[in-house]
Amino acid sequence: VAGRAAHNPLHAHRSSSVGSRIRGGREGAAGVSYLARREERWWRRQSNSTGWGGSLSGIRSGRRGRGASKEGRVMSSSSARDEEASARASVKRHEYGHGDVKLFGYVAEGAATASRPRPAVLVVHTAIGPHEEFIMDKLRRLAELGYVAFGVDMFGAEAVVLGEEKVRYNKQFKDDRKLLQSRILAAFHEAASLPFTDASRVAAIGYCFGGKAVLDLARSGVEGLRASISFHGILDAPVELEGTPITARVVAFHGSRDPFIALEDKLSFHSEMESRCRGSKKWQMVEFGGCYHAFTRPDKTQESDRTQGLFYDEYAAEKSWAMMVDVLAEEM
Repeated sequence: VAGRAAHNPLHAHRSSSVGSRIRGGREGAAGVSYLARREERWWRRQSNSTGWGGSLSGIRSGRRGRGASKEGRVMSSSSARDEEASARASVKRHEYGHGDVKLFGYVAEGAATASRPRPAVLVVHTAIGPHEEFIMDKLRRLAELGYVAFGVDMFGAEAVVLGEEKVRYNKQFKDDRKLLQSRILAAFHEAASLPFTDASRVAAIGYCFGGKAVLDLARSGVEGLRASISFHGILDAPVELEGTPITARVVAFHGSRDPFIALEDKLSFHSEMESRCRGSKKWQMVEFGGCYHAFTRPDKTQESDRTQGLFYDEYAAEKSWAMMVDVLAEEM
């Protein structure tokens, strides 16, 4: 699919309460990190120039773009209770653990989750951690669709990680894929154990590093996982993990110009999925022509980003999200 680069996202919305927590943590008196400041300026600039800053529900009602009509169709088929939940989606901090490691995730839910168990969707962060608006936006949008959205924390840091700290947190999982799978399984079981979650209907989506994590979750064959969806994630299969049959639906979105995914990686992933997935329709790989790594991130719009192989593409971001919504509706 031919991608088209652009500079404005479909959904520009901020949460002051969650944002204040994101801006806290290790940054302390020094304020937010460079990345957080840059992203915050970007969101404010978009809100001022487009008037989108007030309400997600207004955007979804049909005033904006392709993604709105897709999600509108999903919401139109929901009950009145689900529509009420859409207007009340909130994100709350949720602490849990993995062994001796304390983790700082998030849960987003609507009013309907309190009345009956709902399917859950794990959202796994990029290489900088979950404590940023990019992840908060995904959690809110999923909650507005009627899901329990669980923001996974793979690192145990209380703020975004950058520089050497970022390298250290990511290297431990690159060196030990058993640890990565064990950590994402801990998040899966935590989300499934929530009193308002239907443990038999859980899915996971992930971005970049998180894409690798949700693919390894699918590779575990854990019962109750309905779908794992990777956005510009790393595709390589861990050699140290057993070749368990994959029973969940697997979808991988990536860009044709992603410098982190070589042709041989795509071919290996294809062979792996063909041999491990049960059913001919259980996996898909969707490539967006002309798109780079991080094509879903609206803060990646500078030429300096492009030279690093990172660049936002509005069409690919909206289209992949809409396709994900369809997959969740089919599998959950």
